[in-house]
Amino acid sequence: DDGTILVIEKSTPVCHKIMQQACTFLQAWCKKWRLIVNCEKNKTECVIIKSKDSAGSSVPKLKIGENEVQYVNKSKVLGIYVDYELKYDFHARSVLKGCWYKWQLLTFKTTRKKGLNTVTLALLFKTAVLPKLLYAAPIWLHGNLDTFKNLMAKSLLKIIGSQFFIPKVIAEVATNIPPLSLTLELVTVKFCLKALSSDDTMKAVMMQIEEIPSHP
Repeated sequence: DDGTILVIEKSTPVCHKIMQQACTFLQAWCKKWRLIVNCEKNKTECVIIKSKDSAGSSVPKLKIGENEVQYVNKSKVLGIYVDYELKYDFHARSVLKGCWYKWQLLTFKTTRKKGLNTVTLALLFKTAVLPKLLYAAPIWLHGNLDTFKNLMAKSLLKIIGSQFFIPKVIAEVATNIPPLSLTLELVTVKFCLKALSSDDTMKAVMMQIEEIPSHP
């Protein structure tokens, strides 16, 4: 009951034309199978990722049947907020908020004198907080590592149970929690290896991504 249509072209008008054709086809398919496309806010929406050359140009509305599709600055796709600048700032802040909430929920009764010990806290952080942080990380985290500096530093301090900040390297070794940048690189390499060792379709997608120029 959920789907995404992506159109990549050299100009915004061409992208709009192809997207409108897709919307028209979607409407015809839904009508055939007696389905209704919900075009209300947060249900069916479009994010326009423009180049610098076309940043000031206006784009006509897309239509699915008689309903207009709303243009938005960001939209959630498979758990990731994609914004019109492809910076993922909003998504990073959203993930940070979720990580803080989960970590504080797990540790709010733990102090230096009572509560969970270092081994248990480290295990909870690695199994409950890091997976949330690293979900689809190769896509969005490379440009947003600084957003999580405070979370990582204070979490290590909580796990160690130290009253004062200790050298970061010592805390990472003691807790067996490597730097977030290193963890990200490991996750990225594992993802690429898995994709390249998958079926031919996934290999072809990876090769196409490699050839696509970066967004201007």
